[in-house]
Amino acid sequence: MRHAALETLAKLAPDTAAAAAQTIALSGGDTSDRTHAAELALRLARGAAAELARADGAAVVRVAVPHLTDEPAQLDRLRELLDDDDDGTRAAAARRLAELVDRDELLNTLDIYIQQGTYYYNVASVLDASIHAPEPYRAWYLEGTAPF
Repeated sequence: MRHAALETLAKLAPDTAAAAAQTIALSGGDTSDRTHAAELALRLARGAAAELARADGAAVVRVAVPHLTDEPAQLDRLRELLDDDDDGTRAAAARRLAELVDRDELLNTLDIYIQQGTYYYNVASVLDASIHAPEPYRAWYLEGTAPF
């Protein structure tokens, strides 16, 4: 029901719908409602991704990550998400970072990441493959479809 109401509001008053959707996405409650609201907010409001990427729900953050840009604050958020508790969030952040920064910056990020002592293999492998793997292996890592 909430999904249909938001979609109708989006047609009638996009700005109001964007604000409402962002509020719902950032609130507690049903994950499906929050995820749908985040998708709608991202569709209607430029800049929504930065705030949604700071949500406390992994599903909402994962929806926002592919919309983050190469603005310094958003790159910093992606780097923070490399240590997130949620496996999917970490992988999405690593893939998005690999899409946004050049090879040298990505190599620097990987070096810093693995030198922190404890790190997640899925993050290190995506970053490493993005730097060193030939195609099509690199593309598989960036798409999250590596068969191994």
